[in-house]
This record gives sequence, C-alpha cells and structure tokens, in this order.
Amino acid sequence: MLASRRPRNESNLNATNKSFGYTAASIVAVAREHRAQSELLTNNVARAAKYIALLALFLAAVSLVAGMVAARRFGNAAYLSSAVAAFLVWLAGAIALAIVALSKSPYQRLNAVLLAMLVRMTMPIFAGVFLARSVSTLAAAGFAGLVVVHYLAGLALETWMSVRLAGTTTATAHLGPNRTALTR
Repeated sequence: MLASRRPRNESNLNATNKSFGYTAASIVAVAREHRAQSELLTNNVARAAKYIALLALFLAAVSLVAGMVAARRFGNAAYLSSAVAAFLVWLAGAIALAIVALSKSPYQRLNAVLLAMLVRMTMPIFAGVFLARSVSTLAAAGFAGLVVVHYLAGLALETWMSVRLAGTTTATAHLGPNRTALTR
C-alpha cells in the first residue's frame, strides 16, 4: 500500500509537489539560492581572514612607530605598552570583522555592523582602563594614550574593511554561483 503512494517518475513528483504549492522549478531555484548564499558566506569568511591578517600587520607597524615615539618620553617600557595596546585593538577589530563576515541576510548585516561597532569601541576602552589601573608599568609607560593612538589608526582601516565586507555581501547576494541572477 505504501509503495503505491510513492512517486515513481518526475511527473508524479511534480504532481505531488504541486499539491503542496511547490513545483520542481521553485524547489531547484530555492536550492540554488541556498547554495549561492552558503558560497557567499564561505567567501566572506575567507575575505575576513585576509582582512584580519592585514589589520594585524598594520597595527604591528603602528605599534613599532608609536612605541618608538613613546619610548622617547617613557623609556623602553613603552614598546611593551604599545604592543599590548595594539593587541587589544587588533582583537576587537578581528572580532568585529568576524561578526560582519558571518552575517547572511541584509538585516543581519545591518545588525552585525552595529554590533561590530559596539565590540570595537567597548573592548579596547574597558580593557585599557582595567590594565592601566591594575598594571602600573603599563600606566607609567603611557598605555592609555597608546590605546587611543592604536584605536584611531585601527578604526580607519577596520571600518573600511567592514564596509567592504557588508557592501560586497549585499551587492552579490542575489547572484548565483556563476554570477548570474537567480530567479524565483
């Protein structure tokens, strides 16, 4: 009895799906769109990983220059203070970029950019205040000022990267794997 109810060919499959309001073409279109979105997400994660590495290199260079400038006033401890400040800003930026890269829909992208701003602002500020109060060698080496310098330098690059990630996702969300428009 159950064997007679199973669809045996494609016309039976189409008839069965039409009874639920779906056609084979609409199911294939949804599957293609889902595949395109998952490929897009994979591409965004790979792109975010490149951006995170680029942010690390940029902040390492800023750390070296800021450490040299701060060492004139605060001594050699400024190099460590600058490196810790750069790491804090990099960690916040890396988390922010990952949040934006993992968003799927346009509404999620908007919320991801806003959440990324919150993470990017609060992590360095709270960690900087905590470390400046609890570790006296960092405070004596101008740690608070170095956090601000690294934050502003990283903010410019990381904002540009976040906008590129969110913009690319929005612009190509409707394209299929061969860069042609998906139809419903």
